[in-house]
Amino acid sequence: MPKILRYLSWIITIPIAALAISFAVSNRDSVVLTIWPLPFSIAVPLYLAVLGTFVLGFLVGGVVAWANQHRYRRDARRHAERLRELSAEVKRYRERDARVREEAARAEEAARRHAAATASAEAARLERPAEPAVPAIR
Repeated sequence: MPKILRYLSWIITIPIAALAISFAVSNRDSVVLTIWPLPFSIAVPLYLAVLGTFVLGFLVGGVVAWANQHRYRRDARRHAERLRELSAEVKRYRERDARVREEAARAEEAARRHAAATASAEAARLERPAEPAVPAIR
């Protein structure tokens, strides 16, 4: 997808640049710019006045848009921090769960070994011949 966007940006940028160059070559006559409350005026080529105005408008619009996006960037930072906190919490719970499962497995293994040892001892006791009863001496 980014490759398509790159081509699309060139398809849009090249004709606009060609139009701006053509405008600049065709309008090189000087114009006098005066800003009413200020006492001075300046003579500049017409293309510079027009294209400079476009560039200035583009930059001012970018600054205004950037300033208006402040709350979204702030919210994104806040959400990213919350995500880091929750990820750390999930990691801690997973580690704790792994420890608990490991301890339960050890306890189960110990219980199984104890049961096997008890069963083995009981089987050995049952397999031994009964000891003859010794008569009590009186």
